Order: sequence, then structure tokens, then C-alpha cells
Amino acid sequence: PPRLQLPVAAAPAAAHDAAASSASQVAVENSLAILARNKEKGDPEQIVAALRACVQDARVQVEGMQVIRNLVWGKAEEQNAVAAAGGIESVITGMCAHRDNMDVQEMGCSA
Repeated sequence: PPRLQLPVAAAPAAAHDAAASSASQVAVENSLAILARNKEKGDPEQIVAALRACVQDARVQVEGMQVIRNLVWGKAEEQNAVAAAGGIESVITGMCAHRDNMDVQEMGCSA
């Protein structure tokens, strides 16, 4: 039977994928750390940056949306600051990226 030969570029691509995955995990960990620091009196720009950095990670999206919800609940000044930082768009982007994730959808509706 003929032998299957992998293209020469397959090994570097696999290494690139592993490096990208590792970088992605670091980004997730960094975003979660930023969100944890901003739970009480958050910086809207940092929160939105964390959401934008990890759109494809549902944990980051749920956590970030929860931080936004808690930050703006009943506070017009905070609501305006989050909106000015791009928070509304970031929540919508996260919800669109996780259409089938009920946790993201529920938190996005309450943010």
C-alpha cells in the first residue's frame, strides 16, 4: 500500500498552532485577572479591553458581562462610562460569538 506522507510544512504548522493555543490561554488568564481586579470599582476601559481580547472564550465573556452588570446597576454615571468605553458593542459581540451558550446570553441580557 502507498505510504502517506505529510507535507514538510505540517510540523511547523503544528508548532505554530501549539504556540497560538498557549498565547490564547495566556490572554484568557490575563483577561480573567483584569476582570477579577475590576469587580468592585471597575475601570470600564479595562473591562471592555478584557472582553475584546477574548471574544471566543465564554468564561471571559460571562465574567466580563457580570462585572459590567454589577458596575452599572442603578448608576447612570457608570452606565455612560461603560457605553463610552464600547461596553455595549462588546457585550453584543460576545453574545453573537456564543449564540448557543445560555450563560453568555443570560448575562449579556442583564449587563
